[in-house]
Amino acid sequence: MNESDTNDTIVAVSSAAPPGVRAVVRLSGGLAGGIAESVFFPMDGFPGSRAALEGEIRLAHNLRIPATLYLMPAPATYTREDVVEFHLPGCGPYLEALIGEALRRGARLAAPGEFTRRAYLNGRIDLNQAEAVLDIITAAHSSDARQALMQIGGFAAEFIASLGRQLLETAALLELSIDFSDQDIEIAPSGDMKIRLRELLDTVEEILRRSMSHVPRLGQAVVLFGPVNAGKSTLFNALAGKEHAIVSHVPGTTRDYLEAAIYLEGIRFRLIDTAGFKDAEDFIETQAISRSHAYTQSASVRMLVVDCNDSPGSFARIASDISASPDIVVLNKIDTLSDESGHLAPVFDEARRCFGDCSVVAVSAKRATGLEALEECLVRIVMRSGENQSEFV
Repeated sequence: MNESDTNDTIVAVSSAAPPGVRAVVRLSGGLAGGIAESVFFPMDGFPGSRAALEGEIRLAHNLRIPATLYLMPAPATYTREDVVEFHLPGCGPYLEALIGEALRRGARLAAPGEFTRRAYLNGRIDLNQAEAVLDIITAAHSSDARQALMQIGGFAAEFIASLGRQLLETAALLELSIDFSDQDIEIAPSGDMKIRLRELLDTVEEILRRSMSHVPRLGQAVVLFGPVNAGKSTLFNALAGKEHAIVSHVPGTTRDYLEAAIYLEGIRFRLIDTAGFKDAEDFIETQAISRSHAYTQSASVRMLVVDCNDSPGSFARIASDISASPDIVVLNKIDTLSDESGHLAPVFDEARRCFGDCSVVAVSAKRATGLEALEECLVRIVMRSGENQSEFV
């Protein structure tokens, strides 16, 4: 698409694919109004301004289609160009005939996303809002839709602009402090500046983490991480319902990450199985473990998988090795406990003591028991996260 294409008048069906009760055909560009007047016959004539008109579309072969025409003159439109919309029965042949007539009168078919592209190029929306349009179209859950709507409303841009102003103000205070450092004038106490900078850095890091993890088109990223031989790959296969990962008693079977998509309560999750934590023996293991840490940092949900049979004190060692706090701790291999009810309680207590404020779920990935509770926990965490997104965007 070259630059001159933005001067064309474009046309497309802007509703769900037919058949349907109603459909929308939209035109944007300088010829939009003239094309509308040539094919649409209103009951009460054409006004000279914005209007919604009842009437009929008249096409070749005496085809007459009852419709509503919406006239929206520039610049107060989505694309900031003249826009017209025909609302008519969602019949495939009707839509094809109307679009064909628009093409014969000088319009061309819009490329995918071109109405939004024009809105961006004409300054109607910013790039963040343009991306949000696709997010809301592809949203798999109401939490995704809420996030996209906030982006369209400009909440992200406003928050980032506010953060930018705080950074500039902090930089100005630092520069003033340097300029007057030889005159015994304290512009801003160093302790206060350190606290302020730390808070700003924490906010930026949290925004980056959330922006990386919240990708509705791909799904909520759930990273399975933890020590080797905890059963991560077995759990990954059990949740995915298919043997994606090779399972072996040999430590460090998983070298690279694996992905699988699942849907729970209408939410799309991307399960990511990563290499277990251990002392790397070669370059490949070093890279695999490094990637595990990176994926864990940016995940929507961090799922730490541990063996419930691990010796006392092992959870504390694991907690010191991991690079990010878990959202869920999965106590795996409960099928190997001789007395499940008697032995699990202290394991739960130890997990909560070592890993802090997170959910703890006991499962047997090998026997696929406890998975329902784990899935419910995943949904609950993502729903809660979606409700709190407005804190940052």
